[in-house]
Amino acid sequence: MRKIAALLAAVLLVALALSAVAEGAKAETVDRIMYVNKDSLKVYAKKSKDAKTVKTLKGGAKVTIEDEYDNWFGIYYNDKKGNEKVGYVQSKYLTDKMPQKYCKHSWPDWTTTRSATCAQKGERTRTCTKCGKVETEELKKLAHTYGDWVVQRETTCAEPGLKTRTCTVCGHVNEQEIEQLPHQYGRWVVSQEATCTEEGERWRECDVCGYVQEEAIALEPHEYGSWRILAEPSCTEEGERVRRCVVCGFRDAQVLNKLPHEFGKWTVTRQTSCTAPGEQAHTCAICGTRETEAIEKLPHAFGQWTVTREPTCAAQGSRVRTCSMCGTEQTEALAMLPHDYRWTVTTEATDHSAGVRSSKCTQCGAVQKTESFDPEGTIRKGARGDSVRELQQLLADQGYLTAGGVDGAYGGGTERALMRFQEDQGLTADGVAWPQTLKRLRHDFGDWRTVLVLSRTQDGEFARTCKDCGYEERRTVKAGTAIPRGKRGEDVRVVQRMLNELGFNCGTADGAYGPKLDAAFEAFAAENNLAHASGSVTPEDMDALVEHWLAAMPANQRMGTGGNGSAVRLVLTVTKLESVGDATTYEWKLTNMGTERCRVDALLLGFGEGYDFMQGGMVLDMGGALLQRDGANSATGTFSVNSNWGAGARSFCAVGTSEKTNGTWLSNVRAGD
Repeated sequence: MRKIAALLAAVLLVALALSAVAEGAKAETVDRIMYVNKDSLKVYAKKSKDAKTVKTLKGGAKVTIEDEYDNWFGIYYNDKKGNEKVGYVQSKYLTDKMPQKYCKHSWPDWTTTRSATCAQKGERTRTCTKCGKVETEELKKLAHTYGDWVVQRETTCAEPGLKTRTCTVCGHVNEQEIEQLPHQYGRWVVSQEATCTEEGERWRECDVCGYVQEEAIALEPHEYGSWRILAEPSCTEEGERVRRCVVCGFRDAQVLNKLPHEFGKWTVTRQTSCTAPGEQAHTCAICGTRETEAIEKLPHAFGQWTVTREPTCAAQGSRVRTCSMCGTEQTEALAMLPHDYRWTVTTEATDHSAGVRSSKCTQCGAVQKTESFDPEGTIRKGARGDSVRELQQLLADQGYLTAGGVDGAYGGGTERALMRFQEDQGLTADGVAWPQTLKRLRHDFGDWRTVLVLSRTQDGEFARTCKDCGYEERRTVKAGTAIPRGKRGEDVRVVQRMLNELGFNCGTADGAYGPKLDAAFEAFAAENNLAHASGSVTPEDMDALVEHWLAAMPANQRMGTGGNGSAVRLVLTVTKLESVGDATTYEWKLTNMGTERCRVDALLLGFGEGYDFMQGGMVLDMGGALLQRDGANSATGTFSVNSNWGAGARSFCAVGTSEKTNGTWLSNVRAGD
């Protein structure tokens, strides 16, 4: 028994040891950090290259090891939703150190490994703390540290001196020459005097070294006597004079310029005219030389122009004038006159066909061009502009053209639509909008009549009939629309904010209609005994919400219409557009002329003489538009009001809230019709 017990104890100890070894091996791989050592590495869902690729890692990416397998590593990664998962990569593509190829090195300070001196260069290194890459940099030699200069040879005027200095560190000797001194010359001594025929010489000697400097003395100038005339000059020949040097006898000769002729006055030898030049001459009183000169011809003395043939639009004219001295005639052509073209109708246009006209000269009858012309108001394919847009709208109103075709450009679609209309009307289907066709399109309608009454929740439908052809035109006027659950927008944000301010919590005013808004509105309706169906906010719900919100607002927060300089100053304009049956359509525009930005809470409609929008008022718009300060932008829109919505005069007002102070401001009140 003892042997069996000892054997069991030994087996238990071995098992515990193996378990500890296994746990230790696993602990070594957990949280182990490694790096990708190739440009791109696929992460597989399983330990197989045929498995699905769940992620691709870039070279140098840091990964955390989950476990190590045969030729594979399990690593942690985050999927597209941010959840941590385990994938598998081939172990040969991971290393314990960051590969230098991908490392964005982190360098510590430099470490000097060899100090630089004036005799040798130094060296310093640094090692990347991420990948271990070592950088080495050479340090320049230091400059020599020289002592004072020592003169080795004194300088003289015969040779330069020499001085040296020695580096106190390495013993290097630096030599430098000392500039030679100038000679100390005595006075110049003339060895040969200069004359006007031969240079002289002089010398001087250095008092220190005995060096002799020699120099030539320049020639002396000649000493001339007086000039003697050899030949006097005249107006036909040059003269000459000479002089001699009294020292050496050198002869200097000089030519004397000729004298000018002494001409008398010019004498006309041949008279000038407008047909030939004249001539004049004069004679020198000394030598008899005679000079002649031409006299320029005179210009013709022409009289007035005389027209010999009048010009027309078919031929040139001509005119002539005569010189009174020689009778020479000058002729000049007169340009042809321009044609006087005017349009002449040869075939009159009708309200459904083109005419013909010609551009003809009233003088010679020449025809410039002949063309067809349309009667006034005709519109053809290729035209653009408001008249085309009106034509397209008429076709669209009667169902021959879609609303998208109303673009102001007369193309193939408009032409085909017009041809269908012409065919239905028994007209020639040529696709041209003649006056006859346009008259048929522009029906003579009677008054609008109500087909379906417009209400706060139901669209209205109205009709009118053409007195000529019986065509009936129908128009739908949209009612106030409800805000459905699931909608997003600024109108939803306004509803959320008002409910929150009244104490009915619907969460953050994020502009998204969800269950919290429904629950808050149901609580608001129950407290105020209002009929409300969950899932939407109807126009009646909006009216009640705004009335309670205005009534619950503290007096000090209802700041009234802002004047000049106010934080918010809302300016409202309301313009009547048209009346269709029992409904009137208005266009509104709201601008903030204040000093702070604000949000538009609601556009309100009231009835009666008083402007109490908290009693029976209607909400026309809850768009929540953002208005910049100083009138930088505007909020705009349209709405329709049925005649039976309320008694008395109509009046409109807007409410806005400052983004900065959260104060509420009312606009001016605009009266309707």
